[in-house]
Amino acid sequence: MSSVPPDRVRFPLDHRHRIYKCASCRNHILSAARNTSPTPIPRNHPNYAARVQDITSDGEMVNGVVCNAGGLVNVLFDSIRNRRVLYRMPAVGVFCDVCGVRVGDQLIVRHRVYRWPGLEISVRIGPLLLDPDSMIFWDGRMSVWADNNEPADEEDEE
Repeated sequence: MSSVPPDRVRFPLDHRHRIYKCASCRNHILSAARNTSPTPIPRNHPNYAARVQDITSDGEMVNGVVCNAGGLVNVLFDSIRNRRVLYRMPAVGVFCDVCGVRVGDQLIVRHRVYRWPGLEISVRIGPLLLDPDSMIFWDGRMSVWADNNEPADEEDEE
């Protein structure tokens, strides 16, 4: 088992947790809420995450994990200056903070910049669309590739 730097968040790999990890370095990226009740998890829940495969009204294919930032850890966001348009919305890249692999995008619904002398803080609010091709999913029993649910070999399962 590899050593974990003290500034990295790690979630237990047990039956109570649903976790997405970077496929490149196995860094924990997202803790998704596990639904144990018959009612669906509301979209405004901080750890809401849902797999989406659909076609937009423009005919674009959407394939990813839509989530809120509440369960997101160990990632870096691209600067708002490097935004791009994704599904008719501005978006910035989301990267694994260990290996730098792009794991998805944050769609920007609202953006506000706070400026003070010598300091600028950019606050972005919006859902995230994570790329299943760059992630492994812990389903509560085993690790599977997030894009096709095939078993993934894990050297460091806990």
